[in-house]
Parts: sequence; structure tokens; C-alpha cells
Amino acid sequence: MPRAHPGPRGPERAPETNSLQVLAAAADNVDTPGEASGKKVQVDWSTNIGEHARSIEVVRFSRSLSASQQEILVVGEQTVFTLKDSGGIRLQKRLAEYGITACIAYKMPPESADALPNHNLILGTNTGHLLVLKEMQLMWCARLQGMVPVQICVDTLGSVRGMMVLMDCRGKLQVCYLGTDPPTASLVNTEMKELNYDDMEEEHQEICCESSGRPTEMVPRSRKRAWSSTRRCLKFWTWA
Repeated sequence: MPRAHPGPRGPERAPETNSLQVLAAAADNVDTPGEASGKKVQVDWSTNIGEHARSIEVVRFSRSLSASQQEILVVGEQTVFTLKDSGGIRLQKRLAEYGITACIAYKMPPESADALPNHNLILGTNTGHLLVLKEMQLMWCARLQGMVPVQICVDTLGSVRGMMVLMDCRGKLQVCYLGTDPPTASLVNTEMKELNYDDMEEEHQEICCESSGRPTEMVPRSRKRAWSSTRRCLKFWTWA
């Protein structure tokens, strides 16, 4: 995003963008104390997000961006926004059950040698949780031990990449490591046994007769086979 940067976070809860040329011209023409003349900073665009912004960064958060594109990542009090360079909202995700207290966008290793690195987002919440977002999808949630972070930093410590240094409002520091990627493969039952519906029906009838106090009356196997060949479901019939 050349010649543009996120502007101040004013009380109207709207991020603003000003060109660097306008800011430089305004800096050269400082108002004289007591005078009302002088250049005012012109706003290129303004977007109302409805809540106070805790962080504004220019990153590559969405995986669908081209090689020359970037976007503005705005983290509010309960919502995460991505804005286009024209100010329009590209994506947003509301975390109503969490209050965001800290955040950081960190670079991920590029997927290939010629690909540009993308960013993931780590959020700290007032419930003592760490949330890791890839685009707008929650990839990881971890509970902290007695800490509500107000600042997060990701760095390499002791040759271990991805270490997170957290600080709370009292200045307490905590170094955390989330571990490896969570397993995505589903569990597969390698021992498959075919159900014997005749034995299941016979056992069911015995249980029903014992519970009712009636003598056990067995059903001929020919009738049970006829039933089991036409109805392959766990449903049992008894004949009076």
C-alpha cells in the first residue's frame, strides 16, 4: 500500500488513512499559536467499525491475495476486520464470547520458495485464553495459567522458533509454547467385524422374556433369516 498508512484511532471508532504527501505538507505548515489559519490534514477515506481499534497493521492475512496485494488488519474489542486499500471491509469475524486484550500478527514460513509469507493472528482474551487465527478460522485455543495478557511477542528463544512472551497488566512475564500442529487425521477402526443379526435378535428376545417373566420362546431361524435379509437395521420384531 504505497504512500498510505492507517490514520489515528479517533473517538468516532473509524480508522482513517492519510497520504504521506499530505502529512508532510501539513508538518511544514505548522499553525502559529493563537491563529486559526494553516493547512488541515485531508483524510483519504474513513471506515466506521463500530468499536475501538486495539491494533492496526498492514499485513498479508488473507491467502487469496495476489503477490502485489496487502490489506489492513484491524483488531477491535471483540471483532477482527480486514480492510481493502480503498477502505472497504473485506472480511470480519466477531468473537462475542471473548474480550480481546492483546494481539499480534506474525509471519508464517512461506509455502514455497517463490511465495510471499502470510501472517497468522494471535489474540489474548480477558478470559485468559490464547486464540490463533488463520485467516478468519480458529486454528488453536489454549488456556493460560493465571494470566490475562496485555502484550504478546513471538520470537525465537534458545533456538526454538515460535516462542511467545506474554506480559500482563502487573508486568508479569510468561514464556509459552503451543507445541506442534494438532492432528487432523480422523481415527479409523482397523478391526471391522460383520454384525450377526440372527444372534442379536435371539439375545434381544431372551432379554425381553427374562425381564417380563415369560418363558423364552425362540423364533425359527428361517423367519429370522428372512427378516435379516430384507431389513439390515438394528430393529427387532417379536411374534406373539
